[in-house]
Amino acid sequence: MRDSSASPSSMEDRMANDDKTTDDLSTEELVEGAVRALSLGIERGGLECDVLGAATPMVEPAREPLLPIDCLSASHLHGLVNSKNLTLLFIDDSSAEPWTVTENLPWNIAATFSSVWRDELGGLKERHFSDATISPEMKPSLVIRGGHFGTYQEIITWMLLSCRGYGIAPWPDPIVGRFTNAYLTRLCAHHIRCDYLVEAASNRMEQISNRQIHSEDCRALWMMTPADEEMKQFLVEHVATRLWKKRLRARAAYWTLRNELPDLDQAIRTALGVKTAAHQEWKEAGENDAKGRLNFNGSRRQYARDAHQVYEAQQQQHSETKASEEPKDNTIMLQAEVIRKAARGRPAYAKLDLACIGMTNAQFLSSE
Repeated sequence: MRDSSASPSSMEDRMANDDKTTDDLSTEELVEGAVRALSLGIERGGLECDVLGAATPMVEPAREPLLPIDCLSASHLHGLVNSKNLTLLFIDDSSAEPWTVTENLPWNIAATFSSVWRDELGGLKERHFSDATISPEMKPSLVIRGGHFGTYQEIITWMLLSCRGYGIAPWPDPIVGRFTNAYLTRLCAHHIRCDYLVEAASNRMEQISNRQIHSEDCRALWMMTPADEEMKQFLVEHVATRLWKKRLRARAAYWTLRNELPDLDQAIRTALGVKTAAHQEWKEAGENDAKGRLNFNGSRRQYARDAHQVYEAQQQQHSETKASEEPKDNTIMLQAEVIRKAARGRPAYAKLDLACIGMTNAQFLSSE
């Protein structure tokens, strides 16, 4: 029989005893124990509640290694569509109200393309629920903070296009704002840890910057909020270097941009001043040293003549060094004494003294 003097705090210990059963407990203690067990499970993340409110153990699916997207076949990507849909919400840093990016993002696509979403969803394998036991209010959702709302919509569209059975879809390349689009793509892909898209966007940014960034891209990135100081410094160096080397195209557009943004103009002037000082220091230090283009003072023709002389001197020195390394043969000019002249078909005979070449008769015979 149950001891009525026992305190409620020892209820869990009595439930763990194999000799005791739930029939020995009162209704109040059963309810209290269920509430405590449910609270403990929710705190530890080990319980999952359905619509009826019953607590059932949640089995964590086995984690599968996250393969690079470009290693997955087209058929594998196409099979990711057959999973439960998620709702993707976006919260800007300046506003706490969430915006809906999409309401139909398949579970497996989210877990495959994003490492962050994979960790939040608990693995690649979807926990299967019956539609009859889940209310519409319990639809799973993901929340992303920071980045650009429109770019996230483009990323979701790209993910869905890549899972249509034709392989990974190419990232769209707009005609206007190419560098800005690549920058925002890399920023948002970095937020969700989509490594494939981060690398693709970085390569496109490098390809564009190797030629020249459009003035409208410079304006958009310079006025972006919140400001990216690293990107601002990159833009200043990009424009200043091309001004210094006289390779900046569409100078009128950049002059207009500098007039509209005084802080950008001041940063470019500072960068040009640094380059001018470094050039002057290099030029003064190399006046007596013939090692570089800046060390030759004068016209281009004078520089070409001096450079050709330096090249010929180097080639001559190389030839002399190579000749000194090769083995040399000692040549001795000898004149033999004719003792019988050639006549009537008879050969001529000459006498050679071995002493003139430093050899005795015995040495000559032994060599034979």
